[in-house]
Amino acid sequence: MKLIQKVLFTASIVAGTGLAFAAPGLASECSCEQSTDGSDTVVEVTSTNGAEMTLRFAANPVTRQVKLAFLCVNPGAKVTLAKLWMPGHGHGSSPTTLVPVTDTCTRVERVNFVMLGEWEIQTTLEGGDKGTFPFEVVAANE
Repeated sequence: MKLIQKVLFTASIVAGTGLAFAAPGLASECSCEQSTDGSDTVVEVTSTNGAEMTLRFAANPVTRQVKLAFLCVNPGAKVTLAKLWMPGHGHGSSPTTLVPVTDTCTRVERVNFVMLGEWEIQTTLEGGDKGTFPFEVVAANE
């Protein structure tokens, strides 16, 4: 089945750091809602079985400093895999850690982008449903 992919927002982050843990309490929250100030990156896809999936990075643009993402699934489903992958290079990165927060939202921790370029987070849900989130990792504004 064909995946439907749409990037929702691509403005510059104000601080330019791309650090996901910049705000106190962020590690305990889970949200895929897009901020009103453009300080995050949100990607939406439709899974192979029709679930609406949203991935949010608390940074815009996504840089190598990003270490956390939020993954939401509607209807709710357990995320069993979030694999970092560079399709143009045929390799990925170290495994992520999944922390279920609610029935519909999972924190993806230990995100490690080893290179700049086109990346995907390839996800698998309980029951075998799959979704792939494409995005670009760019150099941080120094």
